[in-house]
Amino acid sequence: MRLPILLLAITLSTSPLLSQTTEGFEAGYADGATTFNGPTGETFLLTSDLRITNFDTYGAGGSDWFIDTGILEGNDNMPASQIVLQDVLKTFTLQSLKVWTSGTDGDTYAVGTLTLSGTGPGGNVSHTFTVTPTGNTGLDWATIAMNGSALQGAALQTLTITYGNTLNYISLDDITYTIGSLVGIEEAKMLSGVSVHPSVATDFARIDLRAVPSGVQARVLDELGRMIASHRLNGGGMPSIPVERLAKGSYLLEITTAEGLRKVLRFTKD
Repeated sequence: MRLPILLLAITLSTSPLLSQTTEGFEAGYADGATTFNGPTGETFLLTSDLRITNFDTYGAGGSDWFIDTGILEGNDNMPASQIVLQDVLKTFTLQSLKVWTSGTDGDTYAVGTLTLSGTGPGGNVSHTFTVTPTGNTGLDWATIAMNGSALQGAALQTLTITYGNTLNYISLDDITYTIGSLVGIEEAKMLSGVSVHPSVATDFARIDLRAVPSGVQARVLDELGRMIASHRLNGGGMPSIPVERLAKGSYLLEITTAEGLRKVLRFTKD
């Protein structure tokens, strides 16, 4: 799910970065979780094939928890998986992460390429890395550093992870990053109050757009990022979208403003 970023005709910048964080997923997560937490309460959404999973002593360094793609039957990374920072007033800068890859569904390791593509206030950046795990244990993961790549120092709001060709499976662990705050963007502030009610819906879901003066595009996506429905909604109120025909389960609601700003929400159809 590639997402365009519209550069605004105002100055975009970020505040000084907070201290560096390494997320190893070792505490506070349920097996199969599709979100993880930033150092000061931020929420990162995982889309498409990505899930946090528990597998004894298999994560990087022999840890038990990591992001996995093999937890889903028939994972094919279509559309490409994303890590999305939920807070539209913040960015993250990626320093490094550890990766394990397989040409099957996780049975044996494989050498292959992994493309990381980021979007943020400065535009789009992308780099293709060669991943070379050395075995099938938690000590055999490859470290990918952003040094020297287009992602070095880039302030991001989404990270798209593309793999394929010789690879059918990836795992991610020890994601090292810093958080920054956007400043000077009044248009982004209006999205901070956008929310969906109720979080568990039966017939209709209401979208709080009272702080958004213009119309928005609202897309309902399944957990694999596939579009189920699309709606044009007016701003300035709390319009509703029908959900009674959706199958029970979790969905993403992608809100995009006329200025190209975007927020992703999650709701459940009961």
